Amino acid sequence: MNSFRFATKRLASVVFLTLCIRQAAQALPGDLDTGFSGDGKVATDFSSAGFSSFIANDLAIQTDRKIVVVGGASGRFALARYHSNGSLDTTFGNGGLVTTDVTSFLDTAEGIALQADGKIVLVGTSIDDNSQSRGRVAVARYNSNGSLDTTFGAGGIVTTNFGDSINDNLPVIAIRADGKIVLAGGADGNFALMRLNANGTVDTGFGTSGKVTTDFSGGNDFIRGIVIQADGKIVAGGTGGDGFALARYDSNGNLDTSFGDGGKVTTDFATVTDRGRAIAIQADGKIVVAGSANNNFAVARYNANGSLDTTFSGDGKLTTNFGTHPFSGNESIESGLERVSKV
Repeated sequence: MNSFRFATKRLASVVFLTLCIRQAAQALPGDLDTGFSGDGKVATDFSSAGFSSFIANDLAIQTDRKIVVVGGASGRFALARYHSNGSLDTTFGNGGLVTTDVTSFLDTAEGIALQADGKIVLVGTSIDDNSQSRGRVAVARYNSNGSLDTTFGAGGIVTTNFGDSINDNLPVIAIRADGKIVLAGGADGNFALMRLNANGTVDTGFGTSGKVTTDFSGGNDFIRGIVIQADGKIVAGGTGGDGFALARYDSNGNLDTSFGDGGKVTTDFATVTDRGRAIAIQADGKIVVAGSANNNFAVARYNANGSLDTTFSGDGKLTTNFGTHPFSGNESIESGLERVSKV
């Protein structure tokens, strides 16, 4: 009997020790996920497709958890699709990779949005030749297998100018429930938005001939992220002058005067280098904008009416410095917050 109790206690101790070891070996929040490509990281070489360089600018996660990454490859729009474990999805394009010549010189995809039917829409910049002083807004739509959707624009591609400024750029994209495509960025130093119909034509019922601009400060205002609310209103976040900037528009492109000051909000972190770069809306309607302030991570949270949410960090604003690592003093939260919030 005593030997049985001893053996039982010893077995229990071994089980307890095993559990402790297993728990100690478990990954902690923020650790790289070794279930993704073996070490939490994946790099893709486009040289196998005949391209010497590749830059990734944005990504989206499909409902089946596949990951679509977009950017540029040797002057072309480029896409790569991965399974949730990090391996290339060989059912997509050519072995998981897709490249598209929008023009003959230089094209780069900067933003991505996924339609409810699985089609993939990219927005970027296209430059026709080396002598051209400005790029054009370029949009391409792909079927779920990576082929161009020929029902969109001309063979799956739309190119257009927003205005006459050489600095016009609309790298941000979102898709409404009805399939209309909203593009955003900056034009002539102002917030700029354009809306396309589902077939790629300009939606002239939006703003003025499909376009909207908003001036915050007379400076270099630029939209870095947009979210379309369930009621169709568009919340745009970015930089206005030297601070975070927000604007909300109704479904026709008019400023929503119930939001902030005549539809606009600016937030100063008491520095001259505040830059809003990403936006997300919580389930309760509160709006989160992230970016940089005085070279630190910066986050601001707003109530649904545009006022700062003082339950967040006391005044609605928070900055974080990363200390003494080699890159300290140049921290910034870039785009993608809106996508992370939906994963």
